[in-house]
Amino acid sequence: MLKKGQITLFIIIGIIILIAASFFVYYRNVLMPEPEITPEELMPVKNYIQACMTYTGEKAVIKLGRGGGYIGLPDEIKNNKEAYIELTPNGLMKIPYWYYNGKSFIPSIEQMEKQISDYIKDNIKDCADLDVFKYEFNIEEKDDISVKTSINKEDVEINMEYTLILTDKSSGETTKLSRFSMVLPVRLKKAYELGRNIMEAENSKMYLENITIDLMAMNDKIPMTGLEFHCGELTWNINDIKDELKGVLYWHIPHLRIKNTDYFPFLEDEKVYEKYRKYNLGYRSKGNFPEDEPTLKPLPEGNAPDDAYEYFHYLLDARQPKTDLKAFFYYNPEWDIDIAARPSENGILKSSMQKGQQEYLRFMCINFYHFTYDVRYPVEVSIRDDSAFNNNGFVFNYIMPVLISHNQGNRVDFGTSVFQSFAELEPNCGELGEEVYDIRAIGTEYGYTGLDLDNVDITYDCIKYRCYLGKTKSDGGVYRLITRLPTFCSNGFIVAEKEGYLESKTQVLDSPDIDVEMKKLKTFNFDVVKKKYSYGTPIGEYHGLSNISSAIIILQSLDDKSFIQYKKYPFDETTADDDRTINLIDEDSSYNLDILLYDEKKNLFIGGYKGEWSVRYDEMAGNNIFFHVMEYLPKPLKHGGEKELELINFLEENMDYKQDLRPEII
Repeated sequence: MLKKGQITLFIIIGIIILIAASFFVYYRNVLMPEPEITPEELMPVKNYIQACMTYTGEKAVIKLGRGGGYIGLPDEIKNNKEAYIELTPNGLMKIPYWYYNGKSFIPSIEQMEKQISDYIKDNIKDCADLDVFKYEFNIEEKDDISVKTSINKEDVEINMEYTLILTDKSSGETTKLSRFSMVLPVRLKKAYELGRNIMEAENSKMYLENITIDLMAMNDKIPMTGLEFHCGELTWNINDIKDELKGVLYWHIPHLRIKNTDYFPFLEDEKVYEKYRKYNLGYRSKGNFPEDEPTLKPLPEGNAPDDAYEYFHYLLDARQPKTDLKAFFYYNPEWDIDIAARPSENGILKSSMQKGQQEYLRFMCINFYHFTYDVRYPVEVSIRDDSAFNNNGFVFNYIMPVLISHNQGNRVDFGTSVFQSFAELEPNCGELGEEVYDIRAIGTEYGYTGLDLDNVDITYDCIKYRCYLGKTKSDGGVYRLITRLPTFCSNGFIVAEKEGYLESKTQVLDSPDIDVEMKKLKTFNFDVVKKKYSYGTPIGEYHGLSNISSAIIILQSLDDKSFIQYKKYPFDETTADDDRTINLIDEDSSYNLDILLYDEKKNLFIGGYKGEWSVRYDEMAGNNIFFHVMEYLPKPLKHGGEKELELINFLEENMDYKQDLRPEII
């Protein structure tokens, strides 16, 4: 007789067997339906429909590839002309940005699968005209068409349920056809993944921004920073700079390559380039590598290949596994570039950048200039699978923006106030949205931090348009501006301006409560005193500047590079009041400090100071700054002579004098 425990065990085993048997039946009948057997006489019908399915499926995949993963653009992209590029004049072919306004528009695999399925479902009947079989069969369509697409690593698999009841007119026999399938030989998934890797690498490394800045700096037709001995004011037109940049980008962008892809080869074996890796590649911009340079180790024998600069700067790492897919980059000069330069006025850049400088520089026949640029332009990325569709090829395209603010890459501030020199003020801000925003400018006042600031001008800045919203004022015990925002652009920037503070901005994202952090400035009187250095050794005490020497001070914040000041010393009767003082950020801050000391009688460099200056908040209790400069001995005798070059090198490279002559706040 079975014991109670044995009976329980047998019951449990029986239940497990029953569940397993049920799952097997379900798996066989549902998850793995029996293959549909097609009679020989119906094969022409099945082959015909599958041929149409293949044609429509290929068309769907090709459209999706050309459209950056979209067969039809989503409304969020389609309704914003800034979010895509038209490749054809009639607007029939649009390629979307994969990154816009700080937001990713990279489609998912699931989204692409659904688009392919929907396209086949909506268009299969345009190809499959069943009337061609009307003399052999009566054909009745049953149920709706359903399509399932799977984007695999090596291909795209498509299965379609399209139920047809066919009655043979000669025999009267009725048969059902419903299952159609095909496999498209295209590596859509791998092309998509390569494109995504490139986009992610660009967002994190800002490869194209850095390349663009280098190209601008190396181009003598695009002024960045310089000092020229030239009598008469130097001017540049922003439109000429834009045209020059377009030509540079058109030529250089196609030379970019992605590591581990099938890129077009360099002139030499890559091992040849590697032995040059430790040398200063900046010389390539001057035409060739130096054969000898005192500050560098001797170069290996022979000159570097002509495309060495490209190897070290244009071969980009997107963390891409080895593949035989190809990646191409392209800029069309017909595509516009948004570019602004500061300082500039009505599109004109001038070498004399501040009131009071022009007369001095003209008298000295010296032009100093420093411009910062904001640039935005599109680059088309194309991923190519040459083996797809029986070697007919497949291309996956998308657009990514190159975004530069104040001569630096800025992948967050897409469409910020960086293009304000082209801004058009909307007098009434156009149509306003429904949501109400609480805008506050937060800063330091009366020694207290984190306070709401009164009387701050608030502007809404979005790509090419600026709309003045009003001022913060007392409201319910706080200083704020309650307002609605224009609808002409989403995710713009709130810009706050107030005398005695740096201009600040913050992006409008999800919250209607917006705080703009502002940095307070402190104003100082300043003087310049000099100490003589003989062959790099200090001599004696500090002295005031003689009546034949002058100094130009260029002070630029390292925390906010748009904050730059130009001052001339000593003052004269024409010097304006605001040119007799200088501002520092009223907190711990760091600056680039350049002071140029001139002999006005001989028009020569005779000294100066060049270095970084870090200022702690506890050092700023005083009201006067003494800038210390070095007067180099023996004095240069002529401009461009050996002694003047020796002086310039000393200012750049010697670290001892930089510490010795550090500015002092008293």
